Amino acid sequence: VGRTRWDLQALNLSEADWADHRRALDARRPFRDLELERMGDGGRAYWVSISGVPVFAADGTFSGYRGVGRDITERKRVEAEIERLAFFDPLTGLPNRRLLTDRLHRAIGAAAHGREHGALLFLDLDNFKDLNDTLGHDMGDRLLVQAAQRLLS
Repeated sequence: VGRTRWDLQALNLSEADWADHRRALDARRPFRDLELERMGDGGRAYWVSISGVPVFAADGTFSGYRGVGRDITERKRVEAEIERLAFFDPLTGLPNRRLLTDRLHRAIGAAAHGREHGALLFLDLDNFKDLNDTLGHDMGDRLLVQAAQRLLS
């Protein structure tokens, strides 16, 4: 009470995002589904989605918002899990081919736009198929996990 949205901060919004929100407020425009990640008691993050309209006093001063907010923490958790399943290998936790392709296209586009250069490092585990065929997929999985841990460290 008595504080604005930008006084409370949000982990996912920058000063530029807040400036956009303030411009909408100054223009007396309603806002819809403003998603805010906040830090709750005990240091646990939670998400809310807020929609509303700014309310002004008769003299034109901002007096608050009228609207609704809802907890979307579970939805955000599920979205993050779906993204993890879509873009990361469940065994190693490393980015998969789909994420590699997406990021590679983005990097190529950004480099072309900025007239910059880039490099790609490709690692190949020699005879990996032979390892799987002779010692089994469990051993191949162990090798992938160990290689992933070494790359991450």
